Amino acid sequence: MEVLAGGFERGEDGLTVAKRELLEETGYASDEWQYIGATVENSAKLTNYMHLYFANHCRKVSEQHFDPTEELDILVAPLKQAVEMVMNNEICYNSSAHGILWAARKLGV
Repeated sequence: MEVLAGGFERGEDGLTVAKRELLEETGYASDEWQYIGATVENSAKLTNYMHLYFANHCRKVSEQHFDPTEELDILVAPLKQAVEMVMNNEICYNSSAHGILWAARKLGV
């Protein structure tokens, strides 16, 4: 299990990608975004960075619109539950855990 992710198209910046992926994969949008930072999934094997963004006060604005190769199940969970999922190794992708724990600290959860 992991949080939303997506790739850059030519000329896009990270915030544009984050907004697009949130909308496409969940149908949610936000007007409050904060850049968390960059992280690496596996520095021994990969050279790419995952750029993490925090979207606050999200609201449902449309249906999901998956890419033809995507098949996703969306789980909407309270942040406290997401932290427990990280701590129980149910969410174990480094970038996902990083973002969830950052949000928990930021929001005092």
